[in-house]
Amino acid sequence: MVHDRDPHLIVLEDKYESRKHAQNLGIRVPNLLAVGTDPREVIRPTRLPKSYVVKCNHWSGVGGIAVIKGGKDLVRRGKQWKKHDLRAMFGQRIKERYNVSEWAVDNIRKPLIMVEELLTDVHPSVSKVCDDYSRFQRHWDTL
Repeated sequence: MVHDRDPHLIVLEDKYESRKHAQNLGIRVPNLLAVGTDPREVIRPTRLPKSYVVKCNHWSGVGGIAVIKGGKDLVRRGKQWKKHDLRAMFGQRIKERYNVSEWAVDNIRKPLIMVEELLTDVHPSVSKVCDDYSRFQRHWDTL
């Protein structure tokens, strides 16, 4: 996989492009509430529901996602974000490349910030996973 240069890998690594790919295959994806490069325009809590997910299309792990449920970030053990802090974090992420050198990630054309609905009522097991913030930090302990 290290030397694989299949262009499909770029699409699958890019969270925004992979959404479109899944939709084209008839797979349901969470509603996209906002997308763009300017965190002041994308992350506008007064225009968002109480629960949502903020992530970058080119980042992975705890540094590239915030899962806001009822105003608290489940990834960061219930941290109550101030609007400007959340914007600052994702403003920094949009300027940086993911810190692991991977060919597909390195070739994502345009870094984006995405805000999606938080899915919690799809199935009881999904709600349990979404409430377990450590799932976003240490996968091997929770899955």
